[in-house]
Amino acid sequence: MADNRPEFVESRKRGFDVSDANPWHILASGVGLLIVIGLCLIAVAILLAWRDSGANRGTPLPGFEHGTVARTSIEEDRAEMDSETETHLRGYRWIDRDRGVVQVPIERAMELIAGESEGKP
Repeated sequence: MADNRPEFVESRKRGFDVSDANPWHILASGVGLLIVIGLCLIAVAILLAWRDSGANRGTPLPGFEHGTVARTSIEEDRAEMDSETETHLRGYRWIDRDRGVVQVPIERAMELIAGESEGKP
């Protein structure tokens, strides 16, 4: 079917395709896409059902045999640093005996500071 309108004639001269898209091709592409999406959803449902079934309990995936027991050196260092920080925040110790400077737990320090500021306007 040739359309001889001037805008189409000029477009053909420039080498452009002026034909309409075939609706059957669009429909077939849409149906194919829906089938692929449906198959993907079915595959995911099967994998989730397998994961949650009792058949694979106690069988960890390769590479995850140790689960959360395995720790990196960064996690171990952080736990040690957190412990030291907690000790410093919660404990008493001398900072400088000659000058009489001591470290007190942070809660006690806040109480002392609040007590000093109660008498001030």
